[in-house]
Amino acid sequence: MPLQDLIVDNLISQTNFRLQFRQEYSRQGDGRTIAKDIGPPIWTAIFTTIPLKLNEVLALESKLNSLQGSMGEFEAYDVRIVGQSGSRTITDQTPNTFTLNSTLNLNVGEYLSVPYASGFVGFHQITSISGSVVTVVPAIRPGNGTVADTFKPKVIMTLEPDTIETSQTSNLFSRVSWEGRQVI
Repeated sequence: MPLQDLIVDNLISQTNFRLQFRQEYSRQGDGRTIAKDIGPPIWTAIFTTIPLKLNEVLALESKLNSLQGSMGEFEAYDVRIVGQSGSRTITDQTPNTFTLNSTLNLNVGEYLSVPYASGFVGFHQITSISGSVVTVVPAIRPGNGTVADTFKPKVIMTLEPDTIETSQTSNLFSRVSWEGRQVI
């Protein structure tokens, strides 16, 4: 099934990307808290449209419904940050850094997407830049490609079940919102 194109710049008014850590913790008798990762963190997002006419609402709802809950996938990006055009060549990496051929016009907080041979797309947020080295979260998985996309960096997501909400804003317009979770 091809990826649905749900994120259209002029229709989405708000996105909220959040890195969801998969952790558990326990408290010790002396008051200490011990935390541990139980899996790699994944990105979640909430998308909200501008007020749409009824026919646009129905068309978008049909695209969302065609995903069959979490069975289908869609590409998403944070419409708040378009990023710089083109891509950057990855010349070296560690578990938390990429060395890029250029960091010109990159900023802390922006995203990078990196394709993997398996079809998975790594989605990372820049936490610091030092020369040609960018530090990112989450950690970089082995087997990634050699190119980092910096223009509308995309992440592959599935729909969170039962999160499609339509709210009427006037007699003629409604907003649609839904939530997605990164596919790993």
